[in-house]
Amino acid sequence: MNPLDGQLPRQIDSSRFCGASLVKDTIYDSLSDDQLTKVDKICTDFELAYGEDHADSIEAVVARHSPDVPPVLEIELVAAEVQLRLGQGESFTAESYVERFPRWGHEIRCLFAETGETLGFAWGDTHQERDLDSDMKLPREFGQYRLIEQIGQGGMGTVFRAEHLRLQKDVALKLLTPAIMSNEVAVERFQREMCAIGKLDHPNIVRALDAGEIDGVHYLTMEYVDGIDLRKLVLATGPMRYQDACELICQAAKAL
Repeated sequence: MNPLDGQLPRQIDSSRFCGASLVKDTIYDSLSDDQLTKVDKICTDFELAYGEDHADSIEAVVARHSPDVPPVLEIELVAAEVQLRLGQGESFTAESYVERFPRWGHEIRCLFAETGETLGFAWGDTHQERDLDSDMKLPREFGQYRLIEQIGQGGMGTVFRAEHLRLQKDVALKLLTPAIMSNEVAVERFQREMCAIGKLDHPNIVRALDAGEIDGVHYLTMEYVDGIDLRKLVLATGPMRYQDACELICQAAKAL
């Protein structure tokens, strides 16, 4: 006897897996919790790497993990990339994704229709091309912080060097991009990122100091580390000596 007989179907959290509200059959219900967790982790890794010079395309990510992940990984990655590109103010069409992923044509068109309705524009007009940071004049105050300069830009948000006004201390402040804030799925992932970072405590990892929401804007406050990252260092000075490279890899490995 099937132990699930007589029980209600499992409800998939659509704030975590947006494809669950787009796919018309029961494919998500047939997935195990381990499969759903793996899909979610791959999507989170994809979002964190998005925008880097060597970031993989959706097709490359799917190929790397096949056949160990279910086909819904594709539509989840499409949904994630759409939100990331919106966050960067890019202009694009549903059909450009349908051509790449024809098996999900109906779901992609539904995704674009729902996203346009949420953000208040019709695809094809110029609203999605607006400059999201056009009114971000610096320095400016944000709650108990003063934004001083922009030091980073990712798919999910913008990172500023800021001053904590009460502590008179420099911090790194990540603000969720305006377009992303209108999407519950992206906000949920940002909140999971905040929780994950908040649990980390190691000398080789930048620590989270605070997180919250001010006037509808979600933020994450982290330690500010003055200097340049490894990518900029290599671009400026060229290939490193293998001894130095090994030392840096060792530091990163200890953090992991």
